Amino acid sequence: MSGNYGLHDQLLALKWISMNAKYFNGDPRRITYVGHSAGAANAILLAMSERSNGIIARVIAQSGGPLNQW
Repeated sequence: MSGNYGLHDQLLALKWISMNAKYFNGDPRRITYVGHSAGAANAILLAMSERSNGIIARVIAQSGGPLNQW
């Protein structure tokens, strides 16, 4: 497996949330991913990824994005 393992782990967590949201009175079609600082960049990257299609409905990026110079 190649790539960013942190993003892979976050995607697995989002898939778990999507599969189990109903048990917490959540709507798996309305998942909002919130990220701050580098987490904001991760949230944006995952939202743009084909692998997260149908999982992330909205993103709140509370600082820089993946194109910012850190």
